[in-house]
Amino acid sequence: MKNLNVIFVHGWLFDSKIWWGLDNEFTDFKSVYTIDLPGYGENKASKINHVDFCKNLLRAIKERTIIIAWSYGASLILEAYHSLINPNIQIVLINANLKIYDSSNKEFNINNINKLIINLERDRSKAIKRFMYECVKNSIKPMDEFKKIINKFEINNLPDNKTLIQNLNDMKLFSSSEHTSLKNDNILCINTDKDQFVDKRDNVYLEATIEDLGHIPFIHGNKQIFKLIMDFI
Repeated sequence: MKNLNVIFVHGWLFDSKIWWGLDNEFTDFKSVYTIDLPGYGENKASKINHVDFCKNLLRAIKERTIIIAWSYGASLILEAYHSLINPNIQIVLINANLKIYDSSNKEFNINNINKLIINLERDRSKAIKRFMYECVKNSIKPMDEFKKIINKFEINNLPDNKTLIQNLNDMKLFSSSEHTSLKNDNILCINTDKDQFVDKRDNVYLEATIEDLGHIPFIHGNKQIFKLIMDFI
């Protein structure tokens, strides 16, 4: 895979450390980048809008590249991709919810996003820890995963409330669900069957499912994810 680059795009709360070594599976590839979105990790000083950041990222790609994006990051990449399609790119969306306005979605919807914003303003630490647990509670080893996440991500090192709330508000504007009727064999959706944030859905993207893992599948599922990606490319 010396002719293929790999770029990882993380989700809403966690920075590029969330991959738990998934990037190490791609050592035979030409180059591997685990980027931090503006306001996160090593990129906290940047204030550029996330969709614009992702559009700039896609425009800059001149060689064959696979983008692996998770959760909020997956929605960002899809939003940018459909406004500027680049034939050099293949995309893997991991646990991406593309139906935020679907009335059947009990967990990831406008009302719960608004509740999360209120909870962040009331008690940031409690709201973040609760969200962390929600991400793993249905996994095969929920308490093990929760402890590992708590130890890896110090709350004070996560993005500030202003950044987190702005990104939650931006989620409401995503039009990703409008694109699920567009056939595209260059996009693979990997879903975990214990992720309560992602509804089962019918769309035209290629899909694969991993059993027994929650919204954060990287602690125990990286070998399975890597195999699915290799089969895809």
